[in-house]
Amino acid sequence: RVHFPHSYIDLRKRTVQPMPLQVRDAVERKIRRRERWTCLEKAYVICAEHRLAIRYVLAYALARASAEGRTGGVWINVVVTTGMTGHANAVCLLPAWGGSPARALVYDPNYSPQQEQWVHAQKAINDALPEVSKLLAGTGVESPQRTELFGHGLQTLLGTVESRRAWFSSKVYTTHRGYPICASLLHIVATVWLQVSAGAVSDGLPDVEAALAEIVASGPEGKALVQRCLAGILRRLGRRFGPDGEEPLADTMKRRLDRDLREWPPEATKSGGSMTM
Repeated sequence: RVHFPHSYIDLRKRTVQPMPLQVRDAVERKIRRRERWTCLEKAYVICAEHRLAIRYVLAYALARASAEGRTGGVWINVVVTTGMTGHANAVCLLPAWGGSPARALVYDPNYSPQQEQWVHAQKAINDALPEVSKLLAGTGVESPQRTELFGHGLQTLLGTVESRRAWFSSKVYTTHRGYPICASLLHIVATVWLQVSAGAVSDGLPDVEAALAEIVASGPEGKALVQRCLAGILRRLGRRFGPDGEEPLADTMKRRLDRDLREWPPEATKSGGSMTM
């Protein structure tokens, strides 16, 4: 089984919120005890400065995966900024398996080995791993020691290509536009990986992504096939979490927040307040 924590890593340029000492102590204590954070603690972590947020989310995800017996790996979505827009990456933490050490695989759907490309998420996560090991010391949970980047430019392959000839010139300009919903590519790669690995520990994630890229690159039929799969996934998600779906998002959030509220400190609840969804 693979663990998908209810958290993510935000590497965008943003306003940082200071984390009170008592919250920081609670966050680290719960990591060592492999206990669940409240949504208030998660909010403080996500809004903290990058160096703290990354190490806490990674350590917490590994600790909770161990506590829940989800030993197949951990998948965490990562939000980064590329120019004026946001972009989705992911990190998959795999336990030691088959004589191989624990691994941290960073996936960028834009990355291709044939291109020179610097991926910020890889360096940020790599820099955090020594601190993750310190946070998990004594828990029996192993942290990877370095990151590995993989990808075959799936977002670019699934996008559009336009060529035009310049006026009064023989030059031809080609414009590549990537597939617009990068997070859906993370979803399909994770979904196919889970299906082919049957939830067991497997280091075949890069092979799954490479196979999808190969199908897309095989020709228009392969590209259209994967695009239809992506569209189907998005439609199913929309129906499931829509107002009339199996698991309406507003109902799900209310149920989780009502349960979570019981663990909030008095100073967080005494002033009242409301939330509309």
